[in-house]
Amino acid sequence: DGEVIFAGATQNISNTNHFINFEKVTVNDGSTTNILAGSAATVNGDLLVNPNGKFYLKTPANKNPSGSLITKSTITSTDANDIIVERYFTVTNRYQYFSTPVTNADVSQFSVAPGGLLNKNVYRYNENVDVSPNPTDTKYVTWTSSGLQVAWVSVATLTPGTYFSDATGYITYNWNDLMINFEGGNGRLHNDVSYSPTVTFNANDGNGNYFDGWNLVGNPYPCALDWSIGSWTKTGITRSIYFWNGANYVYFNTG
Repeated sequence: DGEVIFAGATQNISNTNHFINFEKVTVNDGSTTNILAGSAATVNGDLLVNPNGKFYLKTPANKNPSGSLITKSTITSTDANDIIVERYFTVTNRYQYFSTPVTNADVSQFSVAPGGLLNKNVYRYNENVDVSPNPTDTKYVTWTSSGLQVAWVSVATLTPGTYFSDATGYITYNWNDLMINFEGGNGRLHNDVSYSPTVTFNANDGNGNYFDGWNLVGNPYPCALDWSIGSWTKTGITRSIYFWNGANYVYFNTG
């Protein structure tokens, strides 16, 4: 029921088989607390990071899990870089889906190609795109020949101050792997408030439901999600999610 105060130079929270539950956490001035990669914690009350204190969710430089955190009350800090959510993107010569765990995550972090040039390959998906002629089947070649690739809209920019939208899914490609520090201090880190992304169904062809109703939404939280948990409200959508597992497209269905 009490408050845990981290006052040492560095604290590393490591737990790979269970969650650590705190009631209230304070990080003192000049102290750094790390939730290590693959570990997770819940703060049921307030999280306070004092000036010159630091709180990190660490990530490995590979595809293994990052540190996870969920907070259920107020998050207080002075500067944006007081709380950092590290994420490593293994995107060298491949696309990867992502969403942001903080508000006001800058698009320019993802838009840099080698040499500092603009990398346009940062996209959102526009489900309302209509195409002509109508697609005739679900083969990939049909998608491109029908013009459905224009549903992917580039949001890339090298100018700071353009932000990703919360709970929206994006896809990115780069020539180099990316280490991104999402700044979550000063009110930016997402806690356990509910996000309700709007999804649409647009019948954009005359061939059944091919290409219709696909929406790209994202996990807005700095933690993993259990899609099969009973409390999720899934109104007007199927209960299946589709993803690339490194070798094939696979799906997970909760009935």
